[in-house]
Amino acid sequence: MNAPLIWILLPGLLALLLALLPLPVRFRKAGALGAALFFTLLAAVLRVDEVQVIGPLAYRIPSEWVVAGRSFVLDESGRKIAFSVYVALAFWLLPASAVAVPALFSPLSLGSAALFLAALTVRPILFAPLLIFGAVLLQIFVLTPPGRQVSAGVLRLLAYQAIAMPFLLIAGWLVSGVDQRTTGVAEIPVPLFLGLGLAFLFGVFPLHSWVPMILEKGESYAAAFAITLMMQVNGLFLVEFLGRYAAQESLLGFEQYLRYAGVVMWGFAGLWSLFQRDLGRMLGFALLAEMGRMLLWLGLDSGGGWYMQTLAPRLLAFGVWALALSLLRPRVPGFQFRDVVGVGRRFPVVSLGIVVAHASAAGLPLLAGFPLAWSLTRLLANRHAGMAVIALLGTAGLLGGVLRTLAVFLMGEEAEAEAEGEERPHWYPRLLVVMGVLGLLVLGLFPQAIFYLAGIWD
Repeated sequence: MNAPLIWILLPGLLALLLALLPLPVRFRKAGALGAALFFTLLAAVLRVDEVQVIGPLAYRIPSEWVVAGRSFVLDESGRKIAFSVYVALAFWLLPASAVAVPALFSPLSLGSAALFLAALTVRPILFAPLLIFGAVLLQIFVLTPPGRQVSAGVLRLLAYQAIAMPFLLIAGWLVSGVDQRTTGVAEIPVPLFLGLGLAFLFGVFPLHSWVPMILEKGESYAAAFAITLMMQVNGLFLVEFLGRYAAQESLLGFEQYLRYAGVVMWGFAGLWSLFQRDLGRMLGFALLAEMGRMLLWLGLDSGGGWYMQTLAPRLLAFGVWALALSLLRPRVPGFQFRDVVGVGRRFPVVSLGIVVAHASAAGLPLLAGFPLAWSLTRLLANRHAGMAVIALLGTAGLLGGVLRTLAVFLMGEEAEAEAEGEERPHWYPRLLVVMGVLGLLVLGLFPQAIFYLAGIWD
Protein backbone atom coordinates (compact mmCIF):
# COMPACT_ATOMS: atom_id res chain seq x y z
CA MET A 1 0.00 0.00 0.00
CA ASN A 2 1.41 3.39 -0.99
CA ALA A 3 1.13 6.78 0.68
CA PRO A 4 -1.49 8.34 -1.67
CA LEU A 5 -3.76 5.34 -1.06
CA ILE A 6 -3.47 5.83 2.70
CA TRP A 7 -4.01 9.59 2.90
CA ILE A 8 -6.10 10.28 -0.22
CA LEU A 9 -8.07 7.27 -1.45
CA LEU A 10 -9.03 5.75 1.92
CA PRO A 11 -10.34 9.05 3.39
CA GLY A 12 -12.21 9.72 0.15
CA LEU A 13 -13.90 6.30 0.20
CA LEU A 14 -14.76 6.66 3.88
CA ALA A 15 -16.27 10.09 3.25
CA LEU A 16 -18.36 8.60 0.43
CA LEU A 17 -19.66 5.83 2.70
CA LEU A 18 -20.50 8.25 5.51
CA ALA A 19 -22.39 10.47 3.08
CA LEU A 20 -24.35 7.72 1.30
CA LEU A 21 -25.22 5.33 4.12
CA PRO A 22 -28.43 6.16 6.06
CA LEU A 23 -26.63 6.88 9.32
CA PRO A 24 -27.67 9.20 12.16
CA VAL A 25 -25.97 12.57 12.00
CA ARG A 26 -24.05 11.97 15.22
CA PHE A 27 -22.53 8.78 13.75
CA ARG A 28 -21.44 10.69 10.66
CA LYS A 29 -19.81 13.34 12.81
CA ALA A 30 -18.09 10.77 15.02
CA GLY A 31 -16.92 8.74 12.02
CA ALA A 32 -15.45 11.74 10.21
CA LEU A 33 -13.75 13.01 13.38
CA GLY A 34 -12.33 9.56 14.11
CA ALA A 35 -11.03 9.29 10.56
CA ALA A 36 -9.39 12.72 10.73
CA LEU A 37 -7.67 11.83 14.01
CA PHE A 38 -6.60 8.44 12.65
CA PHE A 39 -5.02 9.85 9.50
CA THR A 40 -3.39 12.61 11.55
CA LEU A 41 -1.83 9.94 13.76
CA LEU A 42 -0.64 7.97 10.73
CA ALA A 43 0.93 11.09 9.26
CA ALA A 44 2.72 11.70 12.55
CA VAL A 45 4.20 8.23 13.04
CA LEU A 46 4.68 6.67 9.59
CA ARG A 47 7.58 7.39 7.26
CA VAL A 48 7.44 7.38 3.47
CA ASP A 49 10.05 5.72 1.24
CA GLU A 50 11.90 4.40 4.28
CA VAL A 51 12.25 0.80 5.37
CA GLN A 52 10.88 0.42 8.89
CA VAL A 53 11.21 -2.65 11.06
CA ILE A 54 8.65 -3.76 13.64
CA GLY A 55 9.85 -6.96 15.29
CA PRO A 56 10.34 -9.57 12.56
CA LEU A 57 8.42 -7.50 10.01
CA ALA A 58 9.92 -4.93 7.66
CA TYR A 59 7.82 -2.68 5.48
CA ARG A 60 8.19 0.30 3.18
CA ILE A 61 5.49 2.75 2.09
CA PRO A 62 6.10 3.92 -1.51
CA SER A 63 5.43 7.57 -2.21
CA GLU A 64 4.00 7.27 -5.72
CA TRP A 65 0.67 6.06 -7.07
CA VAL A 66 0.11 6.03 -10.83
CA VAL A 67 -3.47 6.38 -12.11
CA ALA A 68 -4.32 6.65 -15.83
CA GLY A 69 -0.85 7.86 -16.65
CA ARG A 70 -0.90 10.53 -13.94
CA SER A 71 0.98 10.11 -10.69
CA PHE A 72 0.28 11.21 -7.14
CA VAL A 73 3.49 11.70 -5.19
CA LEU A 74 3.20 11.94 -1.42
CA ASP A 75 6.77 11.89 -0.14
CA GLU A 76 8.10 13.03 3.24
CA SER A 77 7.23 16.67 2.54
CA GLY A 78 3.80 15.51 1.38
CA ARG A 79 3.38 13.57 4.62
CA LYS A 80 3.87 16.80 6.54
CA ILE A 81 1.28 18.47 4.33
CA ALA A 82 -1.10 15.58 5.01
CA PHE A 83 -0.53 16.05 8.73
CA SER A 84 -1.35 19.76 8.54
CA VAL A 85 -4.51 19.13 6.47
CA TYR A 86 -5.90 16.39 8.72
CA VAL A 87 -4.96 18.05 11.99
CA ALA A 88 -6.80 21.16 10.81
CA LEU A 89 -9.77 19.01 9.79
CA ALA A 90 -9.85 17.27 13.18
CA PHE A 91 -9.64 20.64 14.94
CA TRP A 92 -12.73 21.90 13.08
CA LEU A 93 -14.69 18.64 13.38
CA LEU A 94 -14.20 18.36 17.15
CA PRO A 95 -16.81 21.03 18.09
CA ALA A 96 -19.13 20.08 15.18
CA SER A 97 -21.27 17.88 17.45
CA ALA A 98 -22.16 20.88 19.60
CA VAL A 99 -22.99 23.51 16.96
CA ALA A 100 -25.50 23.88 14.16
CA VAL A 101 -23.92 22.50 10.98
CA PRO A 102 -25.48 20.79 7.92
CA ALA A 103 -26.15 17.06 8.19
CA LEU A 104 -23.46 16.22 5.62
CA PHE A 105 -20.93 18.72 6.98
CA SER A 106 -18.55 16.11 8.42
CA PRO A 107 -18.36 13.59 5.52
CA LEU A 108 -18.20 16.36 2.90
CA SER A 109 -15.41 18.04 4.86
CA LEU A 110 -13.47 14.77 4.98
CA GLY A 111 -13.96 14.29 1.24
CA SER A 112 -12.88 17.86 0.54
CA ALA A 113 -9.71 17.36 2.57
CA ALA A 114 -8.86 14.24 0.55
CA LEU A 115 -9.45 16.08 -2.75
CA PHE A 116 -7.41 19.07 -1.62
CA LEU A 117 -4.56 16.75 -0.65
CA ALA A 118 -4.81 15.05 -4.04
CA ALA A 119 -4.47 18.48 -5.68
CA LEU A 120 -1.29 19.15 -3.72
CA THR A 121 0.33 15.84 -4.70
CA VAL A 122 -0.73 15.29 -8.33
CA ARG A 123 1.99 15.30 -11.00
CA PRO A 124 2.13 17.16 -13.27
CA ILE A 125 0.87 20.06 -11.19
CA LEU A 126 -1.13 21.20 -14.22
CA PHE A 127 -4.03 19.04 -12.97
CA ALA A 128 -4.07 20.51 -9.46
CA PRO A 129 -6.55 23.34 -10.26
CA LEU A 130 -9.12 20.80 -11.48
CA LEU A 131 -8.93 18.86 -8.21
CA ILE A 132 -9.10 22.09 -6.21
CA PHE A 133 -12.25 23.04 -8.09
CA GLY A 134 -13.74 19.61 -7.36
CA ALA A 135 -13.11 20.14 -3.65
CA VAL A 136 -14.69 23.60 -3.87
CA LEU A 137 -17.80 22.01 -5.40
CA LEU A 138 -18.07 19.78 -2.33
CA GLN A 139 -17.71 22.85 -0.12
CA ILE A 140 -20.68 24.40 -1.95
CA PHE A 141 -22.87 21.68 -0.42
CA VAL A 142 -21.40 22.49 2.99
CA LEU A 143 -22.24 26.17 2.54
CA THR A 144 -25.70 25.48 1.07
CA PRO A 145 -27.41 22.39 2.55
CA PRO A 146 -30.12 20.64 0.48
CA GLY A 147 -33.43 22.47 0.60
CA ARG A 148 -31.89 25.89 1.18
CA GLN A 149 -31.61 28.58 -1.48
CA VAL A 150 -28.11 29.26 -2.72
CA SER A 151 -26.97 32.66 -1.49
CA ALA A 152 -25.44 35.35 -3.66
CA GLY A 153 -22.11 34.96 -1.87
CA VAL A 154 -21.92 31.23 -2.62
CA LEU A 155 -22.80 31.84 -6.28
CA ARG A 156 -20.08 34.46 -6.47
CA LEU A 157 -17.58 32.06 -4.88
CA LEU A 158 -18.46 29.38 -7.43
CA ALA A 159 -18.20 31.83 -10.32
CA TYR A 160 -14.84 33.24 -9.23
CA GLN A 161 -13.34 29.79 -8.62
CA ALA A 162 -14.57 28.65 -12.04
CA ILE A 163 -13.05 31.73 -13.69
CA ALA A 164 -9.74 31.09 -11.90
CA MET A 165 -9.41 27.58 -13.32
CA PRO A 166 -8.65 28.44 -17.00
CA PHE A 167 -6.02 31.00 -15.99
CA LEU A 168 -4.31 28.53 -13.64
CA LEU A 169 -4.49 25.73 -16.20
CA ILE A 170 -2.95 27.94 -18.88
CA ALA A 171 -0.22 29.07 -16.47
CA GLY A 172 0.51 25.45 -15.54
CA TRP A 173 0.67 24.42 -19.18
CA LEU A 174 2.97 27.31 -20.02
CA VAL A 175 5.48 26.62 -17.28
CA SER A 176 5.43 22.93 -18.19
CA GLY A 177 6.13 24.06 -21.75
CA VAL A 178 9.13 26.05 -20.52
CA ASP A 179 10.48 22.86 -18.96
CA GLN A 180 10.17 21.14 -22.31
CA ARG A 181 11.55 24.14 -24.20
CA THR A 182 8.38 24.45 -26.23
CA THR A 183 8.78 26.91 -29.07
CA GLY A 184 7.38 30.35 -28.34
CA VAL A 185 6.34 29.70 -24.73
CA ALA A 186 8.98 32.03 -23.30
CA GLU A 187 7.34 34.98 -25.07
CA ILE A 188 3.92 34.40 -23.46
CA PRO A 189 3.34 36.41 -20.22
CA VAL A 190 3.04 33.55 -17.74
CA PRO A 191 2.79 35.90 -14.69
CA LEU A 192 -0.30 37.51 -16.23
CA PHE A 193 -2.26 34.24 -16.35
CA LEU A 194 -0.97 33.05 -12.98
CA GLY A 195 -1.67 36.42 -11.35
CA LEU A 196 -5.24 36.57 -12.67
CA GLY A 197 -5.89 33.00 -11.57
CA LEU A 198 -4.60 33.69 -8.07
CA ALA A 199 -6.59 36.93 -7.84
CA PHE A 200 -9.84 35.02 -8.40
CA LEU A 201 -8.69 32.07 -6.28
CA PHE A 202 -7.73 34.11 -3.19
CA GLY A 203 -10.30 36.89 -3.56
CA VAL A 204 -7.79 39.69 -4.04
CA PHE A 205 -9.42 43.15 -3.96
CA PRO A 206 -11.75 43.94 -5.73
CA LEU A 207 -12.71 40.25 -6.11
CA HIS A 208 -13.17 39.78 -2.37
CA SER A 209 -16.89 40.36 -1.86
CA TRP A 210 -17.90 36.68 -1.63
CA VAL A 211 -16.07 36.18 1.68
CA PRO A 212 -18.00 38.70 3.83
CA MET A 213 -21.23 37.91 1.95
CA ILE A 214 -21.03 34.21 2.84
CA LEU A 215 -20.20 34.87 6.49
CA GLU A 216 -22.96 37.46 6.76
CA LYS A 217 -25.73 35.14 5.54
CA GLY A 218 -24.48 31.58 6.07
CA GLU A 219 -23.87 29.33 9.05
CA SER A 220 -20.87 30.88 10.76
CA TYR A 221 -19.06 27.67 11.68
CA ALA A 222 -19.46 25.81 8.38
CA ALA A 223 -18.69 28.95 6.36
CA ALA A 224 -15.57 29.83 8.35
CA PHE A 225 -14.33 26.23 8.07
CA ALA A 226 -14.85 26.10 4.31
CA ILE A 227 -13.09 29.42 3.70
CA THR A 228 -10.23 28.63 6.08
CA LEU A 229 -9.63 25.21 4.51
CA MET A 230 -9.65 26.69 1.00
CA MET A 231 -7.25 29.43 2.11
CA GLN A 232 -4.91 26.87 3.69
CA VAL A 233 -4.81 24.59 0.64
CA ASN A 234 -4.56 27.45 -1.86
CA GLY A 235 -1.53 28.72 0.04
CA LEU A 236 0.07 25.27 -0.03
CA PHE A 237 -0.68 24.95 -3.75
CA LEU A 238 1.09 28.24 -4.39
CA VAL A 239 4.06 27.11 -2.27
CA GLU A 240 4.30 23.93 -4.36
CA PHE A 241 3.91 25.81 -7.64
CA LEU A 242 6.53 28.43 -6.85
CA GLY A 243 8.87 25.88 -5.35
CA ARG A 244 8.77 23.97 -8.63
CA TYR A 245 8.80 26.80 -11.17
CA ALA A 246 9.84 30.08 -9.48
CA ALA A 247 13.40 29.79 -10.82
CA GLN A 248 12.20 29.86 -14.41
CA GLU A 249 12.85 32.99 -16.37
CA SER A 250 9.15 33.44 -17.15
CA LEU A 251 8.31 33.77 -13.42
CA LEU A 252 11.23 35.88 -12.26
CA GLY A 253 9.95 38.76 -10.15
CA PHE A 254 6.55 37.15 -9.53
CA GLU A 255 7.13 37.47 -5.78
CA GLN A 256 6.76 41.23 -6.21
CA TYR A 257 3.20 40.70 -7.43
CA LEU A 258 2.47 38.56 -4.38
CA ARG A 259 3.80 41.27 -2.08
CA TYR A 260 1.64 43.96 -3.69
CA ALA A 261 -1.46 41.76 -3.67
CA GLY A 262 -0.85 40.71 -0.07
CA VAL A 263 -0.34 44.18 1.34
CA VAL A 264 -3.40 45.49 -0.53
CA MET A 265 -5.54 42.71 0.94
CA TRP A 266 -4.15 43.21 4.44
CA GLY A 267 -4.51 46.98 4.41
CA PHE A 268 -7.87 47.10 2.64
CA ALA A 269 -9.49 44.35 4.72
CA GLY A 270 -8.25 45.82 7.98
CA LEU A 271 -9.41 49.34 7.24
CA TRP A 272 -12.74 48.19 5.80
CA SER A 273 -13.47 46.01 8.85
CA LEU A 274 -13.32 49.15 10.98
CA PHE A 275 -16.56 50.35 9.38
CA GLN A 276 -18.51 47.08 9.56
CA ARG A 277 -21.58 46.75 11.75
CA ASP A 278 -22.08 43.00 11.33
CA LEU A 279 -20.14 40.37 13.30
CA GLY A 280 -20.14 37.91 10.41
CA ARG A 281 -18.73 40.44 7.97
CA MET A 282 -16.03 41.36 10.50
CA LEU A 283 -14.94 37.72 10.54
CA GLY A 284 -14.95 37.75 6.74
CA PHE A 285 -12.68 40.78 6.52
CA ALA A 286 -10.34 39.30 9.13
CA LEU A 287 -10.06 36.18 6.94
CA LEU A 288 -9.27 38.40 3.96
CA ALA A 289 -6.53 40.11 5.97
CA GLU A 290 -5.13 36.68 6.85
CA MET A 291 -5.11 35.75 3.16
CA GLY A 292 -3.17 38.96 2.54
CA ARG A 293 -0.61 37.98 5.17
CA MET A 294 -0.29 34.58 3.54
CA LEU A 295 0.45 36.14 0.16
CA LEU A 296 2.98 38.44 1.83
CA TRP A 297 4.75 35.48 3.42
CA LEU A 298 4.87 33.83 0.00
CA GLY A 299 6.26 37.00 -1.56
CA LEU A 300 8.94 37.34 1.10
CA ASP A 301 9.71 33.66 1.78
CA SER A 302 8.45 31.40 -1.00
CA GLY A 303 10.15 28.41 0.60
CA GLY A 304 7.11 27.77 2.77
CA GLY A 305 8.91 27.58 6.12
CA TRP A 306 6.42 30.11 7.50
CA TYR A 307 3.44 27.82 6.90
CA MET A 308 3.71 25.51 9.92
CA GLN A 309 4.53 28.50 12.13
CA THR A 310 1.27 30.23 11.25
CA LEU A 311 -0.91 27.10 11.37
CA ALA A 312 -1.63 26.89 15.11
CA PRO A 313 -2.37 30.62 15.70
CA ARG A 314 -4.61 30.69 12.61
CA LEU A 315 -6.55 27.58 13.58
CA LEU A 316 -7.09 28.71 17.16
CA ALA A 317 -8.12 32.27 16.32
CA PHE A 318 -10.59 31.55 13.54
CA GLY A 319 -11.82 28.29 15.07
CA VAL A 320 -12.69 29.92 18.40
CA TRP A 321 -14.18 32.95 16.65
CA ALA A 322 -16.42 30.84 14.40
CA LEU A 323 -17.45 28.54 17.27
CA ALA A 324 -18.43 31.48 19.47
CA LEU A 325 -20.42 33.10 16.66
CA SER A 326 -22.27 29.85 15.97
CA LEU A 327 -23.21 29.60 19.66
CA LEU A 328 -24.44 33.18 19.63
CA ARG A 329 -26.49 33.02 16.40
CA PRO A 330 -29.59 31.17 17.73
CA ARG A 331 -29.74 33.45 20.78
CA VAL A 332 -29.84 36.84 19.05
CA PRO A 333 -32.05 38.25 16.26
CA GLY A 334 -29.04 38.80 14.00
CA PHE A 335 -25.40 39.78 13.89
CA GLN A 336 -25.94 43.50 13.34
CA PHE A 337 -24.61 45.65 16.18
CA ARG A 338 -28.15 46.64 17.15
CA ASP A 339 -28.97 42.94 17.66
CA VAL A 340 -26.02 42.12 19.94
CA VAL A 341 -26.07 45.07 22.32
CA GLY A 342 -25.29 43.83 25.82
CA VAL A 343 -24.54 40.20 24.93
CA GLY A 344 -21.27 40.47 26.84
CA ARG A 345 -23.30 40.45 30.06
CA ARG A 346 -25.78 37.83 28.87
CA PHE A 347 -23.26 35.38 27.41
CA PRO A 348 -19.86 36.26 28.87
CA VAL A 349 -17.96 33.15 27.74
CA VAL A 350 -19.17 33.36 24.14
CA SER A 351 -18.48 37.10 24.01
CA LEU A 352 -15.02 36.58 25.48
CA GLY A 353 -14.25 34.05 22.76
CA ILE A 354 -15.33 36.45 20.00
CA VAL A 355 -13.34 39.39 21.34
CA VAL A 356 -10.14 37.48 22.18
CA ALA A 357 -10.11 35.55 18.89
CA HIS A 358 -10.76 38.78 16.96
CA ALA A 359 -7.92 40.48 18.83
CA SER A 360 -5.54 37.58 18.14
CA ALA A 361 -6.38 37.61 14.42
CA ALA A 362 -5.72 41.35 14.44
CA GLY A 363 -2.30 40.87 16.05
CA LEU A 364 -2.85 42.25 19.56
CA PRO A 365 0.21 41.83 21.82
CA LEU A 366 0.16 38.95 24.33
CA LEU A 367 -2.02 36.85 22.03
CA ALA A 368 -1.03 34.09 19.60
CA GLY A 369 -1.36 36.18 16.46
CA PHE A 370 1.04 38.91 17.59
CA PRO A 371 4.51 37.28 17.26
CA LEU A 372 4.06 36.28 13.63
CA ALA A 373 2.24 39.47 12.64
CA TRP A 374 5.05 41.49 14.22
CA SER A 375 7.72 39.35 12.52
CA LEU A 376 6.03 39.80 9.15
CA THR A 377 5.70 43.57 9.64
CA ARG A 378 9.37 43.92 10.63
CA LEU A 379 10.49 41.82 7.67
CA LEU A 380 8.33 43.94 5.39
CA ALA A 381 9.65 47.19 6.89
CA ASN A 382 13.25 46.16 6.20
CA ARG A 383 12.46 45.74 2.50
CA HIS A 384 9.48 47.99 1.72
CA ALA A 385 8.79 50.73 4.26
CA GLY A 386 5.73 51.98 2.39
CA MET A 387 4.15 48.53 2.39
CA ALA A 388 4.83 48.22 6.11
CA VAL A 389 2.87 51.43 6.71
CA ILE A 390 -0.11 50.02 4.79
CA ALA A 391 0.13 46.79 6.80
CA LEU A 392 0.15 48.75 10.07
CA LEU A 393 -2.93 50.67 8.94
CA GLY A 394 -4.66 47.35 8.27
CA THR A 395 -3.70 46.10 11.71
CA ALA A 396 -5.00 49.31 13.28
CA GLY A 397 -8.30 48.86 11.44
CA LEU A 398 -8.68 45.30 12.73
CA LEU A 399 -7.91 46.40 16.29
CA GLY A 400 -10.42 49.24 15.93
CA GLY A 401 -13.03 46.63 15.01
CA VAL A 402 -12.18 44.74 18.20
CA LEU A 403 -12.79 47.85 20.31
CA ARG A 404 -16.10 48.58 18.56
CA THR A 405 -17.29 45.01 19.13
CA LEU A 406 -16.27 45.10 22.79
CA ALA A 407 -18.09 48.40 23.31
CA VAL A 408 -21.30 47.03 21.78
CA PHE A 409 -21.11 43.86 23.88
CA LEU A 410 -20.88 45.90 27.10
CA MET A 411 -23.64 48.40 26.27
CA GLY A 412 -27.24 48.26 27.42
CA GLU A 413 -28.76 48.68 30.85
CA GLU A 414 -31.38 45.98 30.23
CA ALA A 415 -28.85 43.24 29.57
CA GLU A 416 -28.95 41.84 33.11
CA ALA A 417 -32.74 41.67 33.09
CA GLU A 418 -32.80 39.88 29.73
CA ALA A 419 -30.36 37.28 31.01
CA GLU A 420 -32.82 35.95 33.60
CA GLY A 421 -34.39 32.72 32.37
CA GLU A 422 -32.40 32.81 29.13
CA GLU A 423 -31.06 29.52 27.78
CA ARG A 424 -27.30 29.29 27.99
CA PRO A 425 -25.13 27.36 25.54
CA HIS A 426 -24.25 23.80 26.54
CA TRP A 427 -21.22 23.41 28.81
CA TYR A 428 -19.21 21.42 26.23
CA PRO A 429 -18.91 24.12 23.52
CA ARG A 430 -18.37 26.74 26.22
CA LEU A 431 -15.50 24.63 27.57
CA LEU A 432 -14.02 24.47 24.07
CA VAL A 433 -14.23 28.26 23.80
CA VAL A 434 -12.46 28.68 27.15
CA MET A 435 -9.75 26.20 26.14
CA GLY A 436 -9.28 28.04 22.85
CA VAL A 437 -8.95 31.38 24.61
CA LEU A 438 -6.38 29.90 27.00
CA GLY A 439 -4.51 28.47 24.02
CA LEU A 440 -4.35 31.90 22.39
CA LEU A 441 -3.02 33.40 25.62
CA VAL A 442 -0.42 30.66 26.14
CA LEU A 443 0.91 30.93 22.58
CA GLY A 444 1.00 34.70 22.94
CA LEU A 445 2.87 34.64 26.25
CA PHE A 446 5.23 31.86 25.15
CA PRO A 447 5.70 32.41 21.40
CA GLN A 448 8.69 30.08 21.33
CA ALA A 449 6.15 27.25 21.54
CA ILE A 450 4.93 28.19 18.04
CA PHE A 451 8.41 27.93 16.57
CA TYR A 452 9.12 24.74 18.52
CA LEU A 453 6.02 22.99 17.16
CA ALA A 454 6.84 24.16 13.64
CA GLY A 455 10.48 23.13 14.02
CA ILE A 456 9.50 19.53 14.71
CA TRP A 457 8.32 19.27 11.12
CA ASP A 458 11.24 21.10 9.55
